[in-house]
Amino acid sequence: MSLRADSPVGKQAAPAKRKKAAALAQAERESQAAVMRGRRAAGREIVIPECKNPRRRRKCGRDVEYCLKTYMPEIFYNPFTDYHRKMIDSLVERVHYGGNQAIAAPRGEGKSSIIEGVVGVWMIPYGIRNYPFIVGASRPSALSRLATIKAQWQFNDVLLEDFPEIAWPIRCLQGSPRRGHMQTIAGEFTRIRWGTDMVVFPYIMGSKASGAVIEVRGIESEIRGAKFEDGRRPDVVILDDIEHEESVKSEEQTKNRRNAIDKACAGLAGQNKTIAMFMPCTIIRKDCLADEYTDRQKKPAWMGLRYKLLVQKPDDPDKWETYMTMRQEDQMGGDAYARRAHAYYLADRDAMDAGAIVGNDHRYSLDMLADGTQMEVSTLQFCYNVVSDRGWSAFRSEYQQEPPEEEARSNATPDEKVVQSSTNGVARGTVPAGCEKLVGYIDVHGRHLDWLVCGWRMGVGHIVDYGATRVNSPDGSLTSPDNAEALELAIYDALCEWADWAGDNGWPDEKGGEVRLLDRCLVDTGYRNIPVNRFIRGHKPTFQATRGFGTGMGQAKYRQPTVKGKGPNRKEIGTHWFAAWQAHHQLWLYSLDADYWKLYAQQAFQAPTGKPGSLALFGEDPVVHRAYALQVTAEQYVTEYRTGKGRVSFWNKLARDNHWLDCTAGCCGAAAILKVVFTGEQPVPEKPPAKTPGRQYVSRFKRKA
Repeated sequence: MSLRADSPVGKQAAPAKRKKAAALAQAERESQAAVMRGRRAAGREIVIPECKNPRRRRKCGRDVEYCLKTYMPEIFYNPFTDYHRKMIDSLVERVHYGGNQAIAAPRGEGKSSIIEGVVGVWMIPYGIRNYPFIVGASRPSALSRLATIKAQWQFNDVLLEDFPEIAWPIRCLQGSPRRGHMQTIAGEFTRIRWGTDMVVFPYIMGSKASGAVIEVRGIESEIRGAKFEDGRRPDVVILDDIEHEESVKSEEQTKNRRNAIDKACAGLAGQNKTIAMFMPCTIIRKDCLADEYTDRQKKPAWMGLRYKLLVQKPDDPDKWETYMTMRQEDQMGGDAYARRAHAYYLADRDAMDAGAIVGNDHRYSLDMLADGTQMEVSTLQFCYNVVSDRGWSAFRSEYQQEPPEEEARSNATPDEKVVQSSTNGVARGTVPAGCEKLVGYIDVHGRHLDWLVCGWRMGVGHIVDYGATRVNSPDGSLTSPDNAEALELAIYDALCEWADWAGDNGWPDEKGGEVRLLDRCLVDTGYRNIPVNRFIRGHKPTFQATRGFGTGMGQAKYRQPTVKGKGPNRKEIGTHWFAAWQAHHQLWLYSLDADYWKLYAQQAFQAPTGKPGSLALFGEDPVVHRAYALQVTAEQYVTEYRTGKGRVSFWNKLARDNHWLDCTAGCCGAAAILKVVFTGEQPVPEKPPAKTPGRQYVSRFKRKA
């Protein structure tokens, strides 16, 4: 019998049915939620596979060299050299017992890679230390070191086989660090982090790398007091190439970096804890931090190690001079790989190799060229290829840890009294005995010509004379179009008069009284190029047109060309200068790196007088050079950090007149054009430049009709 809903009994049954239906719906929702939780948990849950080769894993723990070759064969494919083994042994000792280790080695010799391997694939997985702190010259450079270590654990299959408890959770992230927040093993979160500037290895019971941290920062960022959220402090600090070309020139930056090392980094370890500090570096210049910390006399606690690529030069350097001359001639002729010079070396290799000792027998290119020959066949050939292409200075800095002395100076502007007191005792207008070259420079202006004459002897510059010559320019504004023609004629006449005076009088030699004439004089075209070019065409080759490029006001940045070109686009390329043929003007235009030569001129007055790379003024009385000294110190080269731009270098003008600074820098550039070697060493022979087209200027500087 059915009950009507509006009956007394039906009214009592309806709420019970609704309550039962609601209970069933809730149970269904809870069941579905449990299923989804299970699925999500299953997605988060990972299972660690078994170690496939525990024997290999144990052996790598005992032998670091075997460990690096086993787990990083794509990097360490050549046999380790003696100094590689010494480097590894010293690093292992510091990791175990703490202490400092500075290592200066040639560029490309794997010093940073060895430290990355020792720290990333040996120290952490074997639980020797668990919080390395990487400090780079900048944050991006430090991030690149961390990226290298991360890549090993993400993609190295051999590490996955031997250390699945570390590598498998990392693989399971599938490149998405966000997945680490929910990753679990046996229901426990791994707490793995895989960021760009910090990684935290998974917390796995029984893993010696459980919770290990790697953090990176730049040397100029906040380092003091760094620690992990659980209170742990770094126990290893890697100071990876913390200097660059700009920082080593600044006393302030060098001081700040030294303080960061000795105070902030050294104080990172907690109480009753030792800290290991590694400094892989290359000595960029004398008195830089790399030079200081690898010198056991200055920093004995850092146990400095220095390694050279060319340990001992060959017995017959003349053959290598011939080789380098042939290599440069081949390159000038269009053969970038200098196969004629290569054949010369192969034909007489035994004699050319005799007596030489290299630090790494495998440091040369194995690439095969289209003609079937190998690019290089020995480390010794690689060394002299670098010398030929980049010079002894670059080779000594990058591969020998012996930067030339002239690179030891600060970029600080010298005090005017320092400039005034740099005298040589030779009378004004007299060329010191033994000067091989006599050069000049003329800075052109509307009212006057500023000029300077300098002699060069064994890399030492002797300023023979300087002054200012009046330009009979028209009255009124020099920028007025009405005065343009008269101004250009006045500049041309002033240049011709100065050339006639210089040619008629010259400068007597200190011994013998022989009158010396200019070997080369550069004339600035930056102010008015039309009268200057006209003058040059009638007075070449002694006088040549020039233009400075740099970061000064109104200047374009200097850019060194890499291709000499041919025909109307041909160039001559030197060290911080190049000359381009100006077909429409029928002359060569010499472009100078103004930043480099002005900085060189200022630094030269800070070098010991009479030493290679120094400059000295005529006479004995410093007072007469006050006006000159004020102009030489009128600009200061500074580097500062600007938001959005990073480091910016520029010349800060401290006084209005800086003409004799430009003249001094120009004479240094002119000396470089004439192959003066500022370090006092003999230059590598070079192919003589092509003859300048057009008529040649006769001696005695007589003006052409």
